[in-house]
Amino acid sequence: MNKQSFGMFGPQQSGPTVGTLEHAIMHDAKMAEYDKQVALMKLKQDTGYAPSNTPLSGLLGGMGGGALGVVVAKYFGMGAVGQILSSLAGYGIGKVISDFYKPNELKIIR
Repeated sequence: MNKQSFGMFGPQQSGPTVGTLEHAIMHDAKMAEYDKQVALMKLKQDTGYAPSNTPLSGLLGGMGGGALGVVVAKYFGMGAVGQILSSLAGYGIGKVISDFYKPNELKIIR
């Protein structure tokens, strides 16, 4: 048996999570409080309100698409609603592209 499975906090995850990113945003001394709240709101929207323990590596494709959607919306001078819709559309497109390029997992059916 593995000792880690009996740990107080459960199995340890490798790599940063959504919670890690939220923590970094909240403790960034260079950001104003309003900007922190906006960044956290957009992060939650772009990740589909994923739990804090979700690894960022699984969300990077979608988050990249969401960020690109916001940049495009700002370029065209869209308002807040347009930026949100564009980021959601970008997230969806980024996720589809990311999922397409992930290696297929072999699943054994018993």
